[in-house]
Amino acid sequence: MAPTNNSASEFLMEEAAVADETAEDCTGTPDNNTGFNGTYLGEENDERYDGPEWFVIPIVFGVIFLVGVIGNGTLIYTVLRNKNMRSTPNVLLVSLALGDLLLILISVPFSSTIYTFIEWPYGESICKLNEFLTSLSLGVSVFTLTALSGERYMVIVYPMTSHRGPSTMRTVMIACAIWVVSVGLALMDLIGTSVQDKMCVVCPEEWGKTYARFHAMFQFIVYFALPMIIIATFYALMARMLLISSKHLPGDGLKGQAVKQVGTINHTRRAISQTYKHTSHR
Repeated sequence: MAPTNNSASEFLMEEAAVADETAEDCTGTPDNNTGFNGTYLGEENDERYDGPEWFVIPIVFGVIFLVGVIGNGTLIYTVLRNKNMRSTPNVLLVSLALGDLLLILISVPFSSTIYTFIEWPYGESICKLNEFLTSLSLGVSVFTLTALSGERYMVIVYPMTSHRGPSTMRTVMIACAIWVVSVGLALMDLIGTSVQDKMCVVCPEEWGKTYARFHAMFQFIVYFALPMIIIATFYALMARMLLISSKHLPGDGLKGQAVKQVGTINHTRRAISQTYKHTSHR
């Protein structure tokens, strides 16, 4: 019985080691029986289609595609068509809509088939392009929202300066700078993404676990933490300025004067009433 117990223990230890290696991998890299999204397919490669995802997901993505193309396309067309609408916030909104539209037109059709095909069927070039556009759209969206919060801060805190305001060309240059920075940051995913074990993965195995951790931390800081801190700071300063301004509104001064006038009238009435009573008693 002892050899049998030792064999069982060795088998369990080997299985645990394999599980640990898979969990620590950059994408949860599967073996040859897994699809491109890491889902185990089983020996017959048909466990993937047990649920309705294979046709529900494409329908949902189709709705997103139509709504996104119509909404963003209408916004871009309306602002570009009307010169009087080319203000600073609208130019930034056009940049934001363009990034979303680019993602919707190219990435959404490929991503909608994740649960339809067993493996990534589009090749490594489309895999790289898909991840690159996802990161590009993310950068454009986050940095444009950050720029919009800064523009709102200038309008509220420095209204006279913002009234003279930056020219449309300067705003376009800011939007172009956002795109250049976003492209530069997205190049990391364009270079690193590849098809491995029938999966489109962002972190190649040969780059090691350190790169996977760096990639996750980098995206968290650059695309979430720093923009969130900047936006929150701008809005906190705007709220502070509005609270201070509300204490010095002209309406409050007029209200105080009206209260004083009403008090003076009541005091005069009481004085007249007391004088009349005193005269009648005499």
